[in-house]
This record gives sequence, structure tokens and C-alpha cells, in this order.
Amino acid sequence: MREGYTVMAQRGVLSIVLERLFSFFVFVIILWVANNLIRYVNNSIYISIVTFLNNNLFFIIIFSVILLIGEIFWNLDYPFNLPSPILNCLGGILLVNFIFKLFRFTGGLIGQGVFEPFYLLETLIYLIVILAILGGGYIGIFVKHSKEISKEEKKKEVKEEISWKEIGENFKYALYEFANLLRKSFGDNNKKLKRVHK
Repeated sequence: MREGYTVMAQRGVLSIVLERLFSFFVFVIILWVANNLIRYVNNSIYISIVTFLNNNLFFIIIFSVILLIGEIFWNLDYPFNLPSPILNCLGGILLVNFIFKLFRFTGGLIGQGVFEPFYLLETLIYLIVILAILGGGYIGIFVKHSKEISKEEKKKEVKEEISWKEIGENFKYALYEFANLLRKSFGDNNKKLKRVHK
């Protein structure tokens, strides 16, 4: 059971890594194409967007890698999944930071205070993200772990019931064979006695 679970976990981790690498590869290709189109597109907004992505590429890579590692740990068995909420929390903080950078960049482009209310709630949003990811993550881990324990216990109980049934059946069969043996022996003795009396 544990070996089967390990194989499934390995397949899940591999699929996650491949999906994220593919997504990042597509993003890099799009950004590379966008950079090459700058020489043909004479638009200040377009150039500003591409420049913004170029300047934040390393930052995007960092929080993407952290979130990927957190997701990999999440798919592992207990207790190896315990670092997952911490990594997801760190990646979530960096992601929120990038979103606020994006808000400020967009606000600078359109020249309006559309995102001003979000700036006032920035500290509160960070706090909510930390509590939600850490709290929800560890609650999810322990709930999943308790379910796995209950499943294992149920399987053990079923195996014990089956083994006791097998023991009972074997005991019944042994008694049946013993009774047959006694019956045959008594039958043979009765026949011998009848022959003696004759």
C-alpha cells in the first residue's frame, strides 16, 4: 500500500514539475517574441509593458520556483509535506508583492488612482494571505493525515475480521474432521463387537 502510494506521489510530482516547466517555457517564449517586436512596434505603452516584465523576470522566477517547491512538498506523504505551507506562504507573499507592483505600474500608465484603495489595505492583505495559507495549509495537512490513518485502521480491522473468519472456518473444518474420525472409529468398533457376539 505504502509503495503504491509512493509511486502515485512520484507521478504527481513529476506531472506538476513538467506542467510548471512547460508554462514557464511558454511565458519565456512569449516574452522573447515581445522583446523582438519592440523594434517593429512604435508604441510607448507596449514598450513599457515589455520593459516591466523584463525588469521583474527574475522576481517572477523566484516566486514561481518557491510555489513549485511548495506544491511538490504538498503532494508528498506526511510528515514530508509539513514545509509546504511555509513555502506556499513565502511564495504567496512574493506573488502579492508582484501584484501590487503590477497595480502601481498600471496606475502609472493610465494616470488615475484606480488602485489607491488597494494600497491602503496592502498590509492587511499581506496578513490575510499569511494567515490563510499557513492556517489553511496545516489544517489541510492534518485533516488529510487523519483520513489516511482512519483508512489504514479500517483496512487493518477488515484484515483482522477476515483472518478471524478464516480461523473459525478452519476450526469448524477441524471439528468436522474430528467428528468424522470418531464416528468412523466407533462404527468400526461396533462392527467388531457384533462379529465377536456372533
